[in-house]
Amino acid sequence: MTYENHTIECKLEVVKSILEEGLSYREAAKRFGFKAHSNVKNWVHAYKIHGVEGLKDGRGQGLKKALSKIPSNLTLEQENKWLRAQNAFLKKLLKAERRDAPDTENTPLFKH
Repeated sequence: MTYENHTIECKLEVVKSILEEGLSYREAAKRFGFKAHSNVKNWVHAYKIHGVEGLKDGRGQGLKKALSKIPSNLTLEQENKWLRAQNAFLKKLLKAERRDAPDTENTPLFKH
C-alpha cells in the first residue's frame, strides 16, 4: 500500500474549500484530484478539533504519544467529547487484545 504525503498547505486549501464554499467531501476530492473522499473527511474533522495542527502527518508517532496529545484550544465541551472518544477507543483496544490472547484458563498444564 502506498501513501501520498500531502502538505499542510494542500490539506488546508481543501478544508477551507469545504468550510467556506460549502463543497461536499466528494466534490472537494474531485476538484483537487483525490481518488477517495475519506481523507478529505478526516482532514476536515481533524481541523475542526485541532486546527491547523490537526493537519500534520502523525504517522510513526506511536499510539501512546498520539493519544496523550490533548489539544489546548478546546472548549470544555470539546475536551469532554475528545476524552470520551479516547476512552471508547481504549476500551475497544483492550477488548480486542483480550479476545486475541490465548485462553490460558482452560488450557491444561500437561499434555497426556
